[in-house]
Amino acid sequence: MAWICEHCSAPFEGSAYWVKGEESGVVLLNIVVCHTCREEAKKLGLYTEKLSVQSYLKAVRHKEHGSR
Repeated sequence: MAWICEHCSAPFEGSAYWVKGEESGVVLLNIVVCHTCREEAKKLGLYTEKLSVQSYLKAVRHKEHGSR
């Protein structure tokens, strides 16, 4: 599947990763990124998860509900 990294805006193929950042229960960051940006996020101590179709759909639904 082809992706666009929501951090660096680069197109990429293969594995995509969900990066999430929260503080006091408030979601501050919720993006889909490439492997390189995932590694940066891990170094910063952010939550990362390899996306499957199910987790991608979960992330999309979460974003849609959070934008209301």
